[in-house]
Amino acid sequence: MKKNKKRRSRKMGRKNNRSLWFTIGSVLFFLAAAVSILLYFEVHRERFSEWVGAGKKHAERKISSVEYDLVLKRFDRYLDGLLKDAHVARRNIRVHRTRRKGPKGTFISKRVEVDLSRRETLSLFEMKLNRYVRQFPGVFLRTRHELAGKKERTILSLYVGSTIVRSVVLVSLVPAAGAGEKPSGPRVAIIVDDIGAGLAPLNSLIALNVAITFSVLPDLRHSKDAVREIVDHHRELMLHLPMEPIDSLEHRPGSDALLVKMGEKEIRERVRRLLDLYPRIAGVNNHMGSRFTQDRDRMAVVLEEIKKRDLFFVDSLTTSRSVAYEEARRLGVPAARRDIFLDDVIHPDAVEKQIGRLIERAQEKGFAIAICHPHAVTLEALRDALGRFRAAGIRIVPVSELLDRS
Repeated sequence: MKKNKKRRSRKMGRKNNRSLWFTIGSVLFFLAAAVSILLYFEVHRERFSEWVGAGKKHAERKISSVEYDLVLKRFDRYLDGLLKDAHVARRNIRVHRTRRKGPKGTFISKRVEVDLSRRETLSLFEMKLNRYVRQFPGVFLRTRHELAGKKERTILSLYVGSTIVRSVVLVSLVPAAGAGEKPSGPRVAIIVDDIGAGLAPLNSLIALNVAITFSVLPDLRHSKDAVREIVDHHRELMLHLPMEPIDSLEHRPGSDALLVKMGEKEIRERVRRLLDLYPRIAGVNNHMGSRFTQDRDRMAVVLEEIKKRDLFFVDSLTTSRSVAYEEARRLGVPAARRDIFLDDVIHPDAVEKQIGRLIERAQEKGFAIAICHPHAVTLEALRDALGRFRAAGIRIVPVSELLDRS
């Protein structure tokens, strides 16, 4: 009996020892895991903050209908206060109201045109309005500067999400330096199409440090990253809107293309969706579209949607039979037409020759618009041509400076 008791006692002791060591091991394991996790987040604290911040930003984009109305009312009150503080006479303020559909139902869209007698007031308004809207989640201002004859205009478009809800047009009655005269020397706008496939060519073009206009194709692998780079470097941004070409088998415009077989409703819905992707764009030009741009009725539908967002349109003129520019002017959309394609033939000599034609065209009529693509050959040709532009007294400007306006 005593031997059995001793045997059971030894077994219990070994069992208790194993339990104790298992407990100690578990505690040490969890302590080590906790320390490792803490060390990981300490090392990657900045990245973790970005993740959390990105999540917050994503959540902030959702705005309730109550908040939506509140943003509009508060913005209107703030703008009124700015106008009173600047002692702007009521006769110099014009307000145009339009009932529109938004993500939270119908709302009253306003376009406020203000004549300012002092140019410094224009810059002050822009700065204060930009600073004010930063407090609202999912709200931002898109700014566009224009020279209109002897006047300088700044157009501030207020977006809630992807919907434009207010436009403030500030007109300086005092000409900017040089605005009272014809700008010295001819001007050239260079639009680089097909942006979004990669970032390296874009960054190289931005590094040229000239006012190139970039047109982004929707839904490419790097389209959103490209938009961010373009906006951050204060370059003009356009949407390269895919349209049906004459030969769709040889030239495929992509799954987002506008087709002539589509009805009005389908065209409107597709245009709205594509415009919603990149609310910071200033204008639109057509990608391909040699068939679609010949269709007056369907182009009118597209341009009506562009006009609603206070954007401009550039006819890439992929066919001499295009009616896109004519329809834009008929509907009162600021518009322009391409003069020269720089890289239809992707060869250094061919691109260099086209740049020469661009310079000649600009010298003949005072301005010219070129379209090209982010090819390595084109980049090198443009880099080499900067000296030629300077020697010819030609300024490279955003395409929005060369638009025909009503």
